[in-house]
Amino acid sequence: GAVERAHALGFYLETIWINEPHLTARRLLNVLRTRNIMGVVIPGIIHPTSCLAEFDWSSFSSVALGYSLVDPDLHRVAVDTIHGFNLALQKFLALGYRRIAVVISTSYYLRVKHGVRCPAYYLQKHLAPTHRLEIFIIERPHACELTRIQAWLREYKPEIVLGEDIVWQAIRQMQWRVPQDVAFANSDTSLEYPEIAGFNQRHDLHGAVAIDMISSAIVQNERGIPPVPRLTLIKGAWSEGLSAPARADLPKITKVVNEKI
Repeated sequence: GAVERAHALGFYLETIWINEPHLTARRLLNVLRTRNIMGVVIPGIIHPTSCLAEFDWSSFSSVALGYSLVDPDLHRVAVDTIHGFNLALQKFLALGYRRIAVVISTSYYLRVKHGVRCPAYYLQKHLAPTHRLEIFIIERPHACELTRIQAWLREYKPEIVLGEDIVWQAIRQMQWRVPQDVAFANSDTSLEYPEIAGFNQRHDLHGAVAIDMISSAIVQNERGIPPVPRLTLIKGAWSEGLSAPARADLPKITKVVNEKI
């Protein structure tokens, strides 16, 4: 989305890898100035680097995607996670599921500003007596958590699970059939896996909106760290998939979802 929008506005989008060996804040500044770059989009950062923390932002219009860049506090574009995960949980109820599980990592819910746990805890307190929602928190989405996830799933025996990729991997290792033994919805769906249902965070729109914000800032000569950072939230959408069909349709479904995420 960012590339197309940049071209439409007459800009050229260039990729610079901030985790390149020996890339310092000073060197990054020189690279941007040499290439006459005026605007910077910072995507989600998995591995933090001192390069950005020490960078001189005063000459650039900048926008961050998501919440992973904490310092400095720039304008940013992010998904509305509270809306999105409430949407997914309400969808589970509409599809007829009564035993719902949310398995999420501490690192993920901190990254999305608690947007998963808030709607989950609220729904947990307001479910009908015939329904149940349980939340299981893991430290991080890593293979070391697979055994804990599997043990918890065996104990709780949910009808549907909302979780990250690591949860899907745990279910596949257990050889539970999806959706026959348990339905699954991903917290961040991908077009690469069309049979996996879940929350579509509309990442394509994030980049395009960020380019619009930078374009406006360049025209208005807004540079540096903003005194009042603006946060633009993008509403996601439910993404249909065979992994989470209507519960009433399960007896008719013979195909097993076996995507390798």
